[in-house]
Amino acid sequence: MSGLKRGYSTTVSFSEISFSISFMDTEIFLLIFVQFV
Repeated sequence: MSGLKRGYSTTVSFSEISFSISFMDTEIFLLIFVQFV
């Protein structure tokens, strides 16, 4: 049971990290886009 719980928490943290990374990429892209315009 603890292994299943640990795997679930790892999946949640991984999805949170990937979401934050994609959000950061979007912010950086907007910053660069605004500077070029």
